[in-house]
Amino acid sequence: ADRARAYDEQGKSTTAKFMKPKGFVFNVSRCGSTLVANSLIAMSPERNRVYSESQPPTAALGSCGEEFEHCSIDKAAALLRDVVYMMGR
Repeated sequence: ADRARAYDEQGKSTTAKFMKPKGFVFNVSRCGSTLVANSLIAMSPERNRVYSESQPPTAALGSCGEEFEHCSIDKAAALLRDVVYMMGR
């Protein structure tokens, strides 16, 4: 992710465009989250990213263990930031 950030900061890519997250919609049964996600992508697909039931953030959140026995909370936070960054490309 660090190499991707450095590359993106150069602004030379014609294919990768990082989008800084401005919000997240989390799915809870029967709350309208699918309607919101579909509306966002339909209104402006070039400005929105929609990932349905995306596994990478969930895996990142659980990678250090429930009690952070496998790594520190700082490492877990950095991993989640990296995953979100890469999904925003």
